[in-house]
Amino acid sequence: MTNEELWRPFPIILKDHNPAWKHWYAQERARLVRVIGEQNIDRISHIGSTAVAGLIAKPIVDILLEVARECDTHVLIHTLEQNGYIYSRQPENPPPHMMFLKGYTEQGFAEQVFHIHVRYAGDWDELYFRDYLCVHSDTAAQYGELKKHLKEKYEHDRDMYTEAKTDFVKRVTLLAKEKMKSKYNPESGGNNECSAVGIIGGADGPTAVFISDKKGGSDKRREWDEMLEACKRKTVPVKRLKTGDELKAYLIESLGAEETQPTPRQIKALKINTLINYYPDALHQPPIPDEKAPKEEWIEWARKSHKSYSEEADRLPDNVYGFRYASLRIPRNEAARVYYLARKKESREGGFKGLYSRLKGRLKYGSQEEPEITIDIELSTCQLSMGNGCGRLMNDLVLWRGVTLKDMEELSPQFMAYAAAMRDREMLKY
Repeated sequence: MTNEELWRPFPIILKDHNPAWKHWYAQERARLVRVIGEQNIDRISHIGSTAVAGLIAKPIVDILLEVARECDTHVLIHTLEQNGYIYSRQPENPPPHMMFLKGYTEQGFAEQVFHIHVRYAGDWDELYFRDYLCVHSDTAAQYGELKKHLKEKYEHDRDMYTEAKTDFVKRVTLLAKEKMKSKYNPESGGNNECSAVGIIGGADGPTAVFISDKKGGSDKRREWDEMLEACKRKTVPVKRLKTGDELKAYLIESLGAEETQPTPRQIKALKINTLINYYPDALHQPPIPDEKAPKEEWIEWARKSHKSYSEEADRLPDNVYGFRYASLRIPRNEAARVYYLARKKESREGGFKGLYSRLKGRLKYGSQEEPEITIDIELSTCQLSMGNGCGRLMNDLVLWRGVTLKDMEELSPQFMAYAAAMRDREMLKY
């Protein structure tokens, strides 16, 4: 078929932004990971106009699939074709530039349509362009007007429609890259300039926190590096991390934990934290402001992020990622006694923060005994949230779950949390 014959049943169609597009992306992302294998993927991103809230767009979800260098592209083509994708040859500029289509039928577009753009990891313009439009609604509105104008001229000529947008896209991308530096450059590690890495135990469990400390930060960085090396020397890696179901069984067997029914609030908190830590692309968080941005811009970013997380958690069905939840209470028995004592000790040693926590507990519970420790788990990812807990229990659970050799080689958040737990339990000498 000539391009003209091909474009006739597949014209340029523009529609108002549909929140369901993010969910289409999330489901397709999960499908790609399952089909291709996580080991063959460096990064998956939702790109294009359907990734920008409020922007008019062709109802086609564009996905940038950055594959690992070790990925066999011939096997990749065969695998995706076997799973319903149409391979569209592209000029390898740069290799292995490939494109896969889904949702094209003899009768025209299916209900859901996808374009999968396959490349190696890189500093791709599409990511910067998307982020800029997400933050600058005025520029996104200009882009929407341009597309409506071009659609009238090139409804059946997709090449000309795309080419006519090029100058606008290049100009905005240049502005975005000037503002965001090398945010998506895999070689530079993004624009996070950090001299040390710290671990905090929050409501969602151990979290890696990158700390920028430009004054005297070398000593902190050196101490952290020495700790990681000491952890590598002492750690025997596991073949796989323990699962959420195994964690649940372990808590019941070892601490006499009793299962309770998680509340909607507990489920939502777990869901949000799991999306943030495991499926961040599904949330489309507003781009992080420049480190020199005024405080007001950071506050506005935090407000928008919180609202976005809450809304997406409400919209995104649990079955998209197979989320399952469990809630456990840890009774004050002999096995768990050490953790209740540790909680009191940590509270006493916590300075003003510990004093505030104790006062808050007394005001809430009066003369009654302080509440039992609770643990909520998202079973498919082993993401957990601890209530009324203590650092010692969190550290012990991190150590129990273990780390893989891949975690150690890649200095993953799991490994950094593991190293910090070993340090806190005084298991390292460095």
